[in-house]
Amino acid sequence: MGMVVAPQAMAADIGAQVLAKGGNAIDAAVTVAFAQGVLDPLNCGIGGFGCMVAYSAETRKWHALSFHAGAGARAREEMWEGLVQEEYVGGADGYRLKDYVNDIGYQSIATPGTVAGLAAALGQLGSRDWRSTVEPAVPLAVDGYRLTPKARTLFRRSPRPVGPHPAMRGTATPAARAIFTRDGHAPWDEGELFVQEDYGRTLLRLAEVGAQDIYRGELAERMATDIGMWGGFVTLQDLHGYTPKWQEPLIGSYHGYKVVTAPPPACGATLLEMLQIAARFELGRYEHSSAEHLGVLAGIMRWAYRDRALHIADPDYYPVPVETLLSEEHANRARDAIERGDEIIVPRWKPVETGTTHVCVTDNNGNLVSLTHTLGAASGVVTTGLGFVYNNAMNCFDPVPGRPNSIAPGKARITGMTPAVLDNGRGSQIVVGAPGGAMITNSVFQVVSNVIDFGMSATEAVSATRIDCQGDVIEVEARLPEKVCAGLTSRGNEVRKAAASYWTHPLVQMIVVDPSRKRPDGGSDPRGEGAAVSE
Repeated sequence: MGMVVAPQAMAADIGAQVLAKGGNAIDAAVTVAFAQGVLDPLNCGIGGFGCMVAYSAETRKWHALSFHAGAGARAREEMWEGLVQEEYVGGADGYRLKDYVNDIGYQSIATPGTVAGLAAALGQLGSRDWRSTVEPAVPLAVDGYRLTPKARTLFRRSPRPVGPHPAMRGTATPAARAIFTRDGHAPWDEGELFVQEDYGRTLLRLAEVGAQDIYRGELAERMATDIGMWGGFVTLQDLHGYTPKWQEPLIGSYHGYKVVTAPPPACGATLLEMLQIAARFELGRYEHSSAEHLGVLAGIMRWAYRDRALHIADPDYYPVPVETLLSEEHANRARDAIERGDEIIVPRWKPVETGTTHVCVTDNNGNLVSLTHTLGAASGVVTTGLGFVYNNAMNCFDPVPGRPNSIAPGKARITGMTPAVLDNGRGSQIVVGAPGGAMITNSVFQVVSNVIDFGMSATEAVSATRIDCQGDVIEVEARLPEKVCAGLTSRGNEVRKAAASYWTHPLVQMIVVDPSRKRPDGGSDPRGEGAAVSE
C-alpha cells in the first residue's frame, strides 16, 4: 500500500489520490509539491528551489536530483562586503546587511529551480503527463481554502529579536500585499477563505504550455523584466540557462541500513557524518532523552556542524572534501574528542532559513521518494499578475569574499535540506526529510536514530523530544525535564529552554516500511498540521 506524508494534510490527501488512481511515487510527490506551493505560499512554491532522492524499483537504481537556486549573473562576490551591519548571535545566525538587501526584496532573489526540478523528476521517473500533475493545485488557488491555525501564523508571526519583521515576507511589493493582506495592512486570519487567483492562472498556464515557459517563454520574460527593473540580479539569460542536475547520491550506512541522501550544497554529507559518529557510541544503550544521551547527541552535532560551516558548499565552485568528512579516521577523531569533552568550536556564519517543506512517498511497486523544496524564507516579492513569491536564496550566501559560500554568478549556496532514504536490504525502508532550514539535519538525524536505535514507530520518532545544537548552546523544548537540563549543564553545556513544549523544531515527515506489516507506518510531525495518508 502506498503512502504520502507531508506537513500539509490537504496536500498529502491529494498525493494519496494520485497513488489510488495508478500514479507512482514520483507522480504523487510532484503533484503534492505543486499543491504545497498554494497551501504554504510563504514557504515554498514555483519561485523556489530544492532537491530530491528517490529509488526506482523498475531499474533498481538510486537517484539524486538537485534544483538549487543559483545567484544571478549580475551578482558579484564583493558587492555586499561593505553593507555588513553585524553578525547575528544567539538564536539567529548569519549577517545582517544594511536594509536587509540580502533577505527581503529583489536583490535577495536567486534563479528559481523548482519548476525545472519537478519537470525533470516527472520526465525521468514519473508515469503521468505534466498537465495532470500540475492541475490539481489550480482549484486550490482559484477557489481558495480556509486558513488553518498553522497557516494563519504565516501572516501573523511575531517579530524576532533580529532580522526583518516577518510581515515583510509577504509585503515587499504591492502585488504581494494584494495577496497576503486584506487592505495592504491587515493580514488574513484563521478560518478565512484565502484565494490566489493570479497564482492559479500561472499554474494553469504552466500546465498548458509546459515547464519551459517559466524559463524560456512569456513567464520568463515577465519575471526577468520585473526583477531587472528593480535592481535584482537574475537575468533572462539566467532563466534560459537554468538546468537541474542529476547527481550521484551520497551513500553511507548505519546499523545495517544503507543511507541514501543528497550531495552538497544540500547537507546529506552532514547527516552521514553524524550517523557515522553515532554508530561508535551505540546510542541505544542510553536512556532516551537522558542527559547522557543528549550530551552525546550535542557533541556529534557540534562536530558535524563545525565541518558543515567550514566545508559544505556548491561543489561546482568549491572542492567539498566529502571523502575526508565521511572517513573512518575522521569519525574516530570525533568520537575521541566527544568522549574527552574537548571544546568544539563552530565558526560563525551559518544560514538561517525559516521556510521550506517536504514530502515523503512510497508506492505499491516499491518506489521511494524524499523531496524537499523551499523559498528559503521568502523574499516578499511578487511580480504583478503572476501570484507567486520568489525565493530569497541570496540571504544565505556569505557576503565576505574568498570563503566556501561566498557569492558567485550561477553558484548555489549551502542549504540545510536533507532528504534521505534508508534501506536494510531485507524489505525495511525509511523515507525521511523535513523543512526547517539550518536545523533540518539535526532533526532528521535524531528521528532516524529514534527508529533504528530505540525501536520507535514513525509517529513516536517524529513526536519525541528533540534538541538542536549548532555551537555553544543546546536548544531544548520546554517539556524536557529540569533534571535533564541540569545534567547537561553540569557537563559544561549552556542550555536554552524554549517557551513551548513543541517548539519550532523542523516538522519531520517519515514513512517506515516494515515487511511484517501490511501497510507503511507514517508519521507527520505533530508540531505542524500534516498527515500520513494511505492510498
